[in-house]
Amino acid sequence: MNTSPVIKDRIQQIVDPDEALLRRFDVDFRHISLRPPDVWRFREFEDPSGRLAFVDEWGIKWARGPYYYDMIDHPLRNATIAQLETFEWPNPADPGRTQGLEKQAKTLRETTDFAIVADSIYGGLFETAWWLRGFEKLMIDFHRNVEFVELLLDRLLELFKSFYTEFLRAVGDYVQVVQFGDDYGMQTGPILSPELFRSLFKPRLKELYDHIHRTTKARIFHHSCGSVRPLIPDLAEAGVDILNPVQPFAVGMEPESLKRDFGSLICFHGGLDVQRLLPFETAENVSREAERVAETLGAGGGYIFASAHNMQAFTPPENICAAFDSVRSIKHL
Repeated sequence: MNTSPVIKDRIQQIVDPDEALLRRFDVDFRHISLRPPDVWRFREFEDPSGRLAFVDEWGIKWARGPYYYDMIDHPLRNATIAQLETFEWPNPADPGRTQGLEKQAKTLRETTDFAIVADSIYGGLFETAWWLRGFEKLMIDFHRNVEFVELLLDRLLELFKSFYTEFLRAVGDYVQVVQFGDDYGMQTGPILSPELFRSLFKPRLKELYDHIHRTTKARIFHHSCGSVRPLIPDLAEAGVDILNPVQPFAVGMEPESLKRDFGSLICFHGGLDVQRLLPFETAENVSREAERVAETLGAGGGYIFASAHNMQAFTPPENICAAFDSVRSIKHL
């Protein structure tokens, strides 16, 4: 097994898992990610408190926290509409992004039976907007500066369509799943009201997902943390096929009611708690809960077993083994 895994997502400190580890846990997905552009160079610095920090290609500044990198500056925080029009956006067509990806995807498709996933590009429409603008400023904009918000979201929509055009031109014939992430939920409910989501985000999501569906036969995998129950029908109407991560202790995200109310509408991915269960319970309790979640969400199909987000650094390895080993005998997974 590789003892020096490569970090594929610096912000979340996610590694590219070793193949032996993936096979140990019967992981069915294999991911293909866009590569860094040729024309942009990574820049590190120290923030005023001495933390390691960097600027990404969108101009957002990030500094190292205890586990992840946190945003410390937003390039559009004080931007006007005129400044938004002249902002220097990443170039989706940079040839470095897709170099070697077609060969990688084709080899996986022809030599394995894994589900091949085209990874998320960056954040989603909402996430990238507030990363660029700042969360508080964007929330105020929703009510006081809607023209700016509309222009920002339209620009991001066109940018993401261009990113997926380039990405899927290389891998679209070989992938079964296309991944996109946009967090709409918190622990107690949606961040955005359903009305605001439906007016600003749902039409743009549908346009993006229609574009992807025209480009590839792959299914759309949408990631949204937290409590998004009121938005699930809207997400399905926008074109979402698979919903991740099913955070079970968020309000309204209990596996039983999700399966009952939306099991015929959408496929669920995730559902095994990472907030209380995996890090703090015994292996026996983890095993029992993993079986319950898998039996509930997997009844009749339409479920992919996984944890309900990233497993945290303090999670006992024996609990991870217990979770995955316990569901091996469930025939409909």
